[in-house]
Amino acid sequence: MKHQADPGRGQPRPFQVARWGKFWSLEPLFVDERSFLAAKGGLPPQAGDIVLAVPAQGDRRRIVEILGPGDQLAPVLKALLYAQGVRQGFSDEVVAAARAAAERGDRSDQRRHDLRELPTFTIDPDTARDFDDAISVQREGDGYHAWVHIADVSAYVPAGGPVDLEARQRTASVYLPLWA
Repeated sequence: MKHQADPGRGQPRPFQVARWGKFWSLEPLFVDERSFLAAKGGLPPQAGDIVLAVPAQGDRRRIVEILGPGDQLAPVLKALLYAQGVRQGFSDEVVAAARAAAERGDRSDQRRHDLRELPTFTIDPDTARDFDDAISVQREGDGYHAWVHIADVSAYVPAGGPVDLEARQRTASVYLPLWA
């Protein structure tokens, strides 16, 4: 999900929409603050929607994105991410660099062994987006050989490149019920 704030207007903030007579009232989420009226010219909401809005004329707020119904988990979690300043989505430059790194890889280090033919398993759930470690076990004679597979991101992502710089800005993984 990408969103650009109006220059000079501030970052979008999450609100829940309520009907107040013939007006739309925007109730701030996750902060103890007064309500605002929706400005004309924004996106058309429904009562109960979770939205992102920016300051507009006077004391009003202009709806710039509708995240979804307030009775569904995904829009509420997206609003929480915005409220906490967690960046979402990636620039085209970062996406292109990540794709190029995945295709290229680092095959120059002779100490590395391609073990993709081994059956592996991980404790990550099916919905995980970052399978960065796994284990394999094979019977060898009267014993077993166990491997611990750990992703070596530095072999694929050049220091100082777009992916590395973006990762430094984010510095942490955020795990929520629907996504990481």
